[in-house]
Amino acid sequence: MDNVLCNTATSYIDLLNYYTGEHFTVNQLTEYDTTKVLPKQYSKLAAGLWNWPVLYKHVQPLTDSQQYIKRLCDNTDIEVYVISISHPDVMKSKSDFIRREYPFIQNVILIDSNNYKCKQLLNFDCLVDDNPTNLVGGLYQKILLSYYWNKSFNTSFNGIVRCNDWGEIYNEIMRILKAKQGVLNLVN
Repeated sequence: MDNVLCNTATSYIDLLNYYTGEHFTVNQLTEYDTTKVLPKQYSKLAAGLWNWPVLYKHVQPLTDSQQYIKRLCDNTDIEVYVISISHPDVMKSKSDFIRREYPFIQNVILIDSNNYKCKQLLNFDCLVDDNPTNLVGGLYQKILLSYYWNKSFNTSFNGIVRCNDWGEIYNEIMRILKAKQGVLNLVN
């Protein structure tokens, strides 16, 4: 959920700059693990910020995400779930953000785990994520939302579709739905 529904990375960088006096930018986050790309003296802060509830107090929905997700939620052939693996300290802040900005999403699952491989256990038709690790190995259709930290990831090799925004994500999900319905029509 972090960077699929909202601009968490922007809020993260703003907080990091506030506490360090530095002038980092989001495009410097070229790895999902921010401790690998930020100066070592900020490693503890860089890792810990993701677990601070205040991070989700200032996030904004991604451009057009609300309108496209609403369209998906309104489609009777689609069930939309938000799945997020989180530290327990941020679950309420994340949930509050989702309920406030995406009130039409009925299914929200926040998982308290350090095991980021648990998304591969999900039984969905499609998963949209910004972390390629969450997509590799799953038995669902995979959509990677492009960011600085996943630009070098080889989506073709891993059977993943890369999308740049929610318009592209929506179109890909509708393509997947249409293909699934076509197969069901052939079987029936």
